[in-house]
Amino acid sequence: ITYPQRQWASKSEANLYLAILSPLHRLRYLYSDAFHLITMDTSTFDPKAFLLFGLKHYGLEVIAEKGRHIQLKHEYEVEIEGPNLYKLIHQGMVVAPFGGVEELCEFVVQDIQLNYG
Repeated sequence: ITYPQRQWASKSEANLYLAILSPLHRLRYLYSDAFHLITMDTSTFDPKAFLLFGLKHYGLEVIAEKGRHIQLKHEYEVEIEGPNLYKLIHQGMVVAPFGGVEELCEFVVQDIQLNYG
C-alpha cells in the first residue's frame, strides 16, 4: 500500500500510521487516494469535492447543492469562498468563516449535538 511518499509493508501498518495522523491529514490522504491526486495545489484541488467528501465522512447529510452553496439539515448552509475558505451560515445568518473542512465539520457536528440532540 502506498500513501504519499511512503511505502508500507502491509495494510495494517498503513492503517496504524493513518490512525495516528490528525483527522485532517487522514481526510487529505483518503481524498488523495480516492481521486488519485498527488498534490493539493489549486490546479488540481476541487474545494467543493473535498467539502462534500468531508461532510460525508462526518455523517452530515447534504440536502441540496447549487453552485458554491451546499445546504445541510437543520438550516445550515456552507458557501465555498476559496480553496481553503468556507463560510458557515445558519438560518440565514453568517456563523463564521472556516479555514478547513475538518474544523467546519467538527463545529457543525458539535452544534447539532448541542442544539438538536
